Amino acid sequence: MKKTKITIDRFGRIVIPKKIRNDFGIQPGNDLIIKESREGFLITPVKEKEIISEEDGFLIITPSSDIDFENLLENLREERMKKITGNENSL
Repeated sequence: MKKTKITIDRFGRIVIPKKIRNDFGIQPGNDLIIKESREGFLITPVKEKEIISEEDGFLIITPSSDIDFENLLENLREERMKKITGNENSL
């Protein structure tokens, strides 16, 4: 395991070096978990659930809780009707 020295600023913040962020796919806004141990602590990225997966040859969609599928579906239907009718004021 590679070691990198970092410094905590006066507000208690640390900067994760860019190479490490890139290596682990960490981007602004990502959540991290900090786990205490006797030796110190370990910071790990929170793995997001896959939205689309495959089971027995079928695609399975696992929605995240912040997606409003009813509103999304309604908007898609409206767009489709506009394309079919050629009328932007349809519905």
